[in-house]
Amino acid sequence: MTVAIADGNLTIPLSHDLPFTRAVHPGYSENLRRTIECLADEQPACQRATVVDVGANVGDSVVLTNRSDVRFICIEGHPGFYEYLVHNTGHMENVTPVLAMVGAPGHRLSISTSNGTGSPDHTNSGVEARSLADIVGGTGRPQPISLLKVDTDGYDAEILESSFDWIRAERPTLFFEYDPSMQPDDAKPIRQVVAELVEMGYRWLLVWGKEGDLMVAVEGDDVMDDLDLYVRRGQQRYFDICMTDDEGRFSRIRAAEHRAFAVGAK
Repeated sequence: MTVAIADGNLTIPLSHDLPFTRAVHPGYSENLRRTIECLADEQPACQRATVVDVGANVGDSVVLTNRSDVRFICIEGHPGFYEYLVHNTGHMENVTPVLAMVGAPGHRLSISTSNGTGSPDHTNSGVEARSLADIVGGTGRPQPISLLKVDTDGYDAEILESSFDWIRAERPTLFFEYDPSMQPDDAKPIRQVVAELVEMGYRWLLVWGKEGDLMVAVEGDDVMDDLDLYVRRGQQRYFDICMTDDEGRFSRIRAAEHRAFAVGAK
């Protein structure tokens, strides 16, 4: 079926939750759109912002952002979702779709799906994972990476950790889902991954609730203990987190959020 999103149309499976989610939470993913706009607007005239979208699903982030001046490298590991991704973005000059599973080389992964989302699982019979450096390098991208967005239903921490060397080299702003309840039992806690990113220089954090409302913007990761407590109390299942090593960029994203909600926008 085809649904309207922002100023575009998106073809999705009938079982996809996106229309329901956007109807109940109109601000869903709008925080990602605003973050990308901030990064795009700070680029010099001769350079485009480049977003690496891991867990691109059906291409909804591209269609929602609606910025032809932003290049997207959309990585999706599920063949079914990848077909929709290509259908929705294949005509766009600024989008490079890639069918791949991101992870530590040598690991094998498969994806289980539910209501339009996919979650990777370790398995002996799945697809061999590829490093983010290998995947992005294979696209021949000419510009520095502005944003790494990860949304893989519980696998975000593992993708981030497996990409630490690439992150150190590229220094993109990071945008990912913080959902401890979705992590595999044997995975490194996402709280620990966040702490290691802070040590790497990603000292400035913005945290949004599930409806896309900015909750807090801080330096350092002390707030993560409070967020974990909030999750354990069942108040909210997950948060979106943006991390950057650039204080000026942090301030611009924070200011954009304040402007958006000062006028009641989502």
